Amino acid sequence: MSRIAGLLTLVILLCVISGVGAKQAPTRNPPQGAAVLSSVRSARPQEDWNTLSLEKTHLRAKMPLSLGKKQYKTFDREMVQLEWRPFDPILLTIVTPHSAVKPPVVLFLYSYPTDTKRFLDAGYCERLAAQGYASVGFESALTGDRYRMRPMREWFVSELQESLACSTHDVQLVLNYLGGRGDLDVRKVGIFGQGSGGTIAILAASVDPRIVAIDLLNPWGEWEQWLAKSPLVPTEERPRFVTKAFLSKLTAVEPLSCLPRLTETKIRMQFVKSDPITPDVCIQKLMAAVPKNAEAVQYPGVVAFREGVGGGRLFAWLGQQMGTKPTAAIPLQKPPDKARAH
Repeated sequence: MSRIAGLLTLVILLCVISGVGAKQAPTRNPPQGAAVLSSVRSARPQEDWNTLSLEKTHLRAKMPLSLGKKQYKTFDREMVQLEWRPFDPILLTIVTPHSAVKPPVVLFLYSYPTDTKRFLDAGYCERLAAQGYASVGFESALTGDRYRMRPMREWFVSELQESLACSTHDVQLVLNYLGGRGDLDVRKVGIFGQGSGGTIAILAASVDPRIVAIDLLNPWGEWEQWLAKSPLVPTEERPRFVTKAFLSKLTAVEPLSCLPRLTETKIRMQFVKSDPITPDVCIQKLMAAVPKNAEAVQYPGVVAFREGVGGGRLFAWLGQQMGTKPTAAIPLQKPPDKARAH
């Protein structure tokens, strides 16, 4: 199965969640000259991918660049460019509801290869704003517009340690920026993470106490089995990802190690089993690793998932954890007993 074919179910699921059309497939830049790539690598700051916190990194943020702010009936949408690595600017989208003063923040981290173009859809932003929190989205490392100046053989999974560690550092630096603005409350932060974004949410919550709630949809993890069985990994590339040398680099970014420590974090973990990206053996191990107070649910398919959290209820759970007041009453419907697994 090709990488794009393996993502078909994932794209359908994302369309159900956001109400937006299918997202574009990952694109690869044309090969760069060896001299250019060498220059890019030498310009990168020292960054420890074996440490999830910022304490061993040497990242220094440049002055934020405002790319414009637009007012709508119920919310404002602002675009800001942040940068702390050369040739790797991060486009941040901030959706702030008019109904709240200094609202708490929820980060939205979608899975590779999904971009953040859904934040350009006013209807999607309006649904987020109705929850009463500020919604912030950005792309993870080596994803979408952040895939540049790399040889074609290097992509999100081939550089999995870098992709996850850098994105975990990004979460903390984004929160530092948001906290310094003065108009948002980052003392209690939530994260909605889907796929690889769910993995990043787990890793970030394990090192940043500002993150008090994480809502996980089909997170990746249990790397030995995931890399051996996930259809996202091309067959011809799989042998180099299941070696001891490659797997040993992923110890620090293994969500199975972090989940049991999140006893003070509010967690909802949901799996739609018709999505093939995360193999069933990985699903069971991830669900078993969450603390006892977490909510863990399995849905057999997209229809059951829609019945469980459709109609705006998907985003309402984080609003409850943040203590916000939605502008419209959205009942939290629990999934049917047959869908619950933990």
